[in-house]
Amino acid sequence: AGAAWHLHGQAMDFPDALGVVHREPYGVVAQIIPWNVPLIMMATKIAPALAAGNTIVLK
Repeated sequence: AGAAWHLHGQAMDFPDALGVVHREPYGVVAQIIPWNVPLIMMATKIAPALAAGNTIVLK
């Protein structure tokens, strides 16, 4: 869930070129939430996963 805060990539310095950093998501993130606090758990886990570009499977 903390991947959104630590997004990084590699950039190379070229004398006469433009370097581009391309970030790719990890993929699918699965989340099983408890019955007693579902909204709080959804908010704290789904937002960072979506910000990192991942797909979420929620149960």
